[in-house]
Amino acid sequence: MFIDPSNESTSGFTITWNAAESATSYYLDISIDNTFGSFVPGYQNLNVQALSATISGLTSATTYFCRIRSTNGIFTSANTYNLIVTTLSNTTAPSVAQLWGICDNGIFRVGRDGSNLQIIKNTGHNQTRYLIL
Repeated sequence: MFIDPSNESTSGFTITWNAAESATSYYLDISIDNTFGSFVPGYQNLNVQALSATISGLTSATTYFCRIRSTNGIFTSANTYNLIVTTLSNTTAPSVAQLWGICDNGIFRVGRDGSNLQIIKNTGHNQTRYLIL
């Protein structure tokens, strides 16, 4: 079963998965412990009757481990591999692809430097970098 995270935010994310043969529903576990010795409240053996789940109420900048089991009401599969998702930090800059442009006396580029936004201006052999925190 393939699990895919999306819509990561500071307090949650969405996970989707493909259907398992004969499954009528799925059990979802989420933990901050990769051995699942403890669970995020509300996300232990949560019965989901769809191919996705929106997870909310989480802590920012925290790594979570997710696993799913399929069931047909009689038999339940083994756990999937652990999906690892980290919620965004409250200070994470928005994702920006590199953007290039021409200004009056050179070329500028906007991109990311880790979690910070940066603007770099090149004028001949000189480079000026502006970091937006």
